[in-house]
Amino acid sequence: MSPKAYFRPGKTASVMGILVGCLMLIFGLVFFWLVREDGSVIGQIFIPLWMLVVILIIVYNIYNLKSSGASRAALGEMEIDAPGPAASIEEKLRSLERMKKDRLITEAEYRQKRKDIMEQKW
Repeated sequence: MSPKAYFRPGKTASVMGILVGCLMLIFGLVFFWLVREDGSVIGQIFIPLWMLVVILIIVYNIYNLKSSGASRAALGEMEIDAPGPAASIEEKLRSLERMKKDRLITEAEYRQKRKDIMEQKW
């Protein structure tokens, strides 16, 4: 099982999210006032939903700004390819020998790489 890392927006992104959210909330209030005067039923249903989503975005960004470390509010998770244990010198030499036998490398490449492996710390 690969290790996982959680990621979330940084502090700058959270501040920007709060500012943009506030602007969107103001837009929603103005638009709701205009729609209410117009008598549009669809607008009167849509705009409160719009403002609810915007408020949730603002709350998430405030929570993200105030908390530290990965949390349940993390934006997502990803698997990390952890480096496996280093191959032993014997494994490297055997692998190199197979590559030579399968003609994947030339004799000169084989000799050079073998020399490099043998110069490594044992």
